Amino acid sequence: MILTIVFIFLFTLIIIARNKNNTFAWIFTGMFASLNIIFISMIFYIIKLSNYYPVFNIENTIFMMLTKFHINFFHISALVNIGVILFMTSKFCLFSVLNLKADTKKYIVFIVLCFVCLAAYMFFNSFAFIEKLFILKNSNNAHNRELGNIITYTIKFYNTALLTASFILPYLAIISGYKNTPLKFKKKQYGILMIFLAIVDIFFAVTFVFGY
Repeated sequence: MILTIVFIFLFTLIIIARNKNNTFAWIFTGMFASLNIIFISMIFYIIKLSNYYPVFNIENTIFMMLTKFHINFFHISALVNIGVILFMTSKFCLFSVLNLKADTKKYIVFIVLCFVCLAAYMFFNSFAFIEKLFILKNSNNAHNRELGNIITYTIKFYNTALLTASFILPYLAIISGYKNTPLKFKKKQYGILMIFLAIVDIFFAVTFVFGY
């Protein structure tokens, strides 16, 4: 896992160095950075509850350095949220650049809407809010327990809907651009972008399925 973090970091540096003026390079940098943040949070989780078995000495060296940080579960939860929010932000930016930037009004409205939705995601998944929700769900009052269950279901639905939207919207923009351009080299660029985006998304999904 530590080697994966190092590899992603170096790969990101290469992309930026070669394409520093490319908007898409910076968007994908955001996606890669979000993956690294999530991986780092997983390592801190392992430090708290389990053992890490390095393959190479450099992994062990980095792991021992990380153990010196006094990280609690609140910080780990915050890191995960930051990683997920950065990933969704990058995906929404990709959609807006591909599909909305030509229309300034729609572009601004979409950016503001994304900010509000992501801020709500951060609040609903914050440690403080989850702690209060836990107390509500375990209250001696039946009405409070029912309310807590409703809020929990609503938040889960909201999180799923927002994450799903962040996954789907860029693909819709790519498909739309592919269909609307008559230029073969543009179609090829959209195809490459689609493949590259799919690889990153699969990597992100696998990280969550097997990592948490």
